[in-house]
Amino acid sequence: MGVLLLMRLVRQMESSSVKVEQFADASMYHPLDITQDIFDNINKFYCENKFAQLPEPFDLKTQPKVPYTMQLVIQSTPPPPEGDPNGSYVHIFKHIYLHRNKLAASECVNMCRGNPLRFDWGSHTRLALSGLNYMLDQMGGKQLGFWLLKPKFEKKITIDQQAHDDGYRFIRDFGPKSNNKNQFMEWTDEYINTPGSKIEGWTEGKVKEALHNYMRGRQNAKTLEYWPFTLKSFTPWFFDRILTRMLPTLRQHSITWIGRTRTGKSLGSKTVLFAQSKFEIDLAERADLVPSILTAKHLDFFKAEPLTKFKPGVFDDGMLQKMDTSFLKAFLNPSEEDATVWARYSSAHFEQGAGRHACNNPYDRKVDEDMFAKMKTTKLWEISYSDFVKLIMPSFTAVDDEEDLDAILARTHLIVLTNNGIYYRVASTGKGSVDFIAWDTEPKDLLAPSQHAIFKSYKMNPQGSSASMCPGLDHAIPNPEFIRPEYADCDSDDDVLPAVGTNPEHMSDNHDGDDLERDLAKIMDEETNHMDTD
Repeated sequence: MGVLLLMRLVRQMESSSVKVEQFADASMYHPLDITQDIFDNINKFYCENKFAQLPEPFDLKTQPKVPYTMQLVIQSTPPPPEGDPNGSYVHIFKHIYLHRNKLAASECVNMCRGNPLRFDWGSHTRLALSGLNYMLDQMGGKQLGFWLLKPKFEKKITIDQQAHDDGYRFIRDFGPKSNNKNQFMEWTDEYINTPGSKIEGWTEGKVKEALHNYMRGRQNAKTLEYWPFTLKSFTPWFFDRILTRMLPTLRQHSITWIGRTRTGKSLGSKTVLFAQSKFEIDLAERADLVPSILTAKHLDFFKAEPLTKFKPGVFDDGMLQKMDTSFLKAFLNPSEEDATVWARYSSAHFEQGAGRHACNNPYDRKVDEDMFAKMKTTKLWEISYSDFVKLIMPSFTAVDDEEDLDAILARTHLIVLTNNGIYYRVASTGKGSVDFIAWDTEPKDLLAPSQHAIFKSYKMNPQGSSASMCPGLDHAIPNPEFIRPEYADCDSDDDVLPAVGTNPEHMSDNHDGDDLERDLAKIMDEETNHMDTD
């Protein structure tokens, strides 16, 4: 009965990708005289758990990359018909157990010195395993076994973890994206039973749960992990004149981008946030993270994942004008300790210090035209605080109280892109004038001309495009002691625009960008000469 059981249990092992947890190596009629010294030497290695140091033919030809134990049976046998009648021969049977790890059958075949065998447990695994142990005991001869006594076996992390990663990546990339026609069940049944599949042998429940989790993730804020632009992708004048005043305080203040479409609001916000994410990850030495951001067009989508300093977010075209004051104060203030706001049926949480941006379109075009005409006349390229509030008010129509609006403007930097130029204001409680820079190039865009082809390629194929970046600027947030960057190495054709207080149409080569008094004096001289002429 025991021989019959073993014959049903043991099968020839073929070289394939099928993974096994246990296998056997049988060497028949091996010419060897097993003396007591040889057996004692083998026993010593077994006691020390040094299977790799066993002498040939009792060892494995190649060692597995996972922990294992081995039972050894050595049976004396008469010489084979073609053997030496006076020689000593033995049968060697090795039972190898990989401790809940699995290796491909092809690897196991290469480890065997004799005939590679596998075990066919059938539908009664526990009974078959007991039968195998009983059969080995009844084989007699000289035997060495390894038994581990402990309350519970703890699985070790092995190289097979890579197979798990590959399996989840396969589910994420090739699994069905919806389940409206039972796709999850049908796809799972097919691939867990397909030989050679990345998820072959996985449980049905595990695969279906992964598919559901990925589907729920797609229904919330989107995570971006690839972005072909850096701070050096901006036009130099925009980076030098505007961003350098805002970057050092991004942990305390957000940036709100308002105005004209197709000028770089979304692109600018995502680029700055990616730079901030990389800066925080490098600063914390988190090698396990990659720069990434969250983007959503509705507050509810931020419920699933809180914004963190390693993964900031942008509220992109989310109808800012319909958001109430409490949300605007909380979202636009990264330094807030308790930035938790109400979202439908739940709440959204934003970690303190996490970068946050908002993008919106509405602004008052009439105010912009009137102010631009006035600035062209006076040659003073700035507007009053009250006019600036009128300009941006279409994006804050839900804010009823002036004090609430002042509180919001104290929390967020503002960049307003209009048909005529860019208004920019650093977050503060002051009500001083707001600076303005007129557009000097066509098209009216914050992206450097050399980057337009990259942007077009990215839009056509987001995962396949590549970017050749403009050298000279670091892909990180500058320290508060920001040093003015040099643009000598940048291949952009854009020039740095003149400083506030100058007319971009009549700039001189030796103009001092910070000398507002010189412009005022020039205006006064012109007025005096005009009066003398009259």
